[in-house]
Amino acid sequence: MRTELRQLLGGGLWPQIVLRLGCGAPVPWTPRRSLADVLLEPTQLSARAAGDASG
Repeated sequence: MRTELRQLLGGGLWPQIVLRLGCGAPVPWTPRRSLADVLLEPTQLSARAAGDASG
């Protein structure tokens, strides 16, 4: 399903969430990222905001 969605998005983006409503066919389990890979420290957020403002 993610591969099909990626193709619909143009192939350059990776969908991060797929929302399914209702009952569908079973799909295989996918590995999850650890919180450390997903969450940013407050100092990283302020550095990103400063970079966005200057660009």
